[in-house]
Amino acid sequence: MRSPTLDSGGGDGGRGARSGDSGPERTGAPRWIAGVDIGGTNLRVGLVPFDGGMPGAARQERTEPEKGPAHVAARVADMLRSAIGEVGQ
Repeated sequence: MRSPTLDSGGGDGGRGARSGDSGPERTGAPRWIAGVDIGGTNLRVGLVPFDGGMPGAARQERTEPEKGPAHVAARVADMLRSAIGEVGQ
């Protein structure tokens, strides 16, 4: 089973690169694996290189569950975008 790559807004709906696309495999750009921990107290996200190595970026924030699931999901997405920006994707 192939691990999915983190899509930072390419708009392909998770279907992967199509013919003519310039995805990570075609450009030689580094590939990252995202980890997300949604806990009752804290949210944590991290990126590690697909080929192994030290984490490239990590974020931790309070969960704020009282603001509802849509708020929590939006914060996770924001944290992932921030981490992706840090590693230069």
